[in-house]
Amino acid sequence: MIYLHVSRAVLTKRGAPTYVLAALLPALAFAGVEVLHIEWTPLAIVWLCSRDYAACWNWLRWRGFTPLANLRDANLSGANLRDANLSGANLRDANLRGANLRGANLRGANLRGANLSDANLSGAREDLFAVLSAAPAEVPALLLAIHEGRVDGSFYQGDCACLVGTIANARGCNYGEIPGLHPNADRPAERLFLALRPGDTPARHPIAQLVTEWIGEWQAAHAAPVAP
Repeated sequence: MIYLHVSRAVLTKRGAPTYVLAALLPALAFAGVEVLHIEWTPLAIVWLCSRDYAACWNWLRWRGFTPLANLRDANLSGANLRDANLSGANLRDANLRGANLRGANLRGANLRGANLSDANLSGAREDLFAVLSAAPAEVPALLLAIHEGRVDGSFYQGDCACLVGTIANARGCNYGEIPGLHPNADRPAERLFLALRPGDTPARHPIAQLVTEWIGEWQAAHAAPVAP
């Protein structure tokens, strides 16, 4: 079993910023101990990945206090993971049914086999529709790239690029030169695409599958009317 050991002395010695101290010192005071021993369970991981502790979690990982989040096979159904930092997390085969993933950072997360049924990704669908409406001619090429696993949500340029980068590749222009569509790593659709890496196809990755379904919805809503 893995434990995370936290103490005021070690945090201070390692130069912990005020937001880390503010997040962890109350837990030490509440427990009435000098050293807090946190068992590295899925519950502890979700706690540190949550919106209130995301910055603290980033610093702990950067300083080598914690390993990557391993939530494989975890039951997170209905969990509130809004704005959680799940970058690099292993969520393979995790049950995320009904979980609130709005604004969550899924960059590099392993979601293969994860159950995203009824998960709350509100904002991402509507934002993706806005992106597609800004570049309707490139939608078929984007869909093909997803089906072929040629998307990498971490990069704007390259044969495998992110959402806006893939659209730019299809148009044959720089990703910053698409009228009405500007690169913005904080927009919900781009944050969702951070979960995709080369080789992630709809058959292998739930986010790729979900995105292709949404693109299909957009295409159906914007299909040219059939002449009488």
